[in-house]
Amino acid sequence: MNVLSLKHVTFHYAGGPAVLKDISCRFEADRFRGIIGPNGSGKTTLLKVIDGMLKPRRGSVLVDDRDIADVNRSEVARMIAVVPQETALVFPFTVEEVVLMGRAPHLGRFAFEGERDRDIARTAMERTGVLPFARRNMNELSGGERQRVLIARALAQQPRLILLDDPTAFLDIKYQKTVFDLLVELNRDEGLGILAVTHDLNLAALYCDTLVLLSEGRINAQGPPGEVITEERIARVYETEVRVEYNGGSDRPRVILRR
Repeated sequence: MNVLSLKHVTFHYAGGPAVLKDISCRFEADRFRGIIGPNGSGKTTLLKVIDGMLKPRRGSVLVDDRDIADVNRSEVARMIAVVPQETALVFPFTVEEVVLMGRAPHLGRFAFEGERDRDIARTAMERTGVLPFARRNMNELSGGERQRVLIARALAQQPRLILLDDPTAFLDIKYQKTVFDLLVELNRDEGLGILAVTHDLNLAALYCDTLVLLSEGRINAQGPPGEVITEERIARVYETEVRVEYNGGSDRPRVILRR
């Protein structure tokens, strides 16, 4: 997979109004892209449509030139991995067991993980810094540690693109930086495409190559952070007065609330 494209995608839940309205955009598999927008603008729904979990009412999602609706779920999972905002684990799984779950798309029906699968999982844990607590129960970990485990599980899938739904929600600034630094490294060093929904405009501006700004289910703007995040646009979309500044010679904007 090299390019994922949305063409005139519209989606609504049964009996409800349109959540996504005529969305068209491209996501290259080697870029770090962010999706921003107010609550209720359609960000999480857009991720689910991209992953093929939700089928558009109109329009199409194409993986290269194939409609994702025509691709079986195991093949999709070998191309696209999803890191949810929070995962509730009913059973006391260890970190290693959770990461090994990422190998499922590569296994035959009723097959068990082999030595190669364990090596891939181990490499994913090393890459994300969670190998030292591979034997620990997931429920014993901090929020930042659990998030890195979920990224390790996604890496174990060996995808071309990772989708993340607000990966730093509820994390303090130390773990926010840890998670986004890791995503930048994976994008830069391994050529993994990263597509992250985030509510934090400053994290998005600091780390992402390009941004998609959603408003009321439509794309309001897309492009480099400096073009998308402007005082006028953010004030209008978020209905909040802000100031946008740049540090020194940086081309990365910073949003400051006005009191």
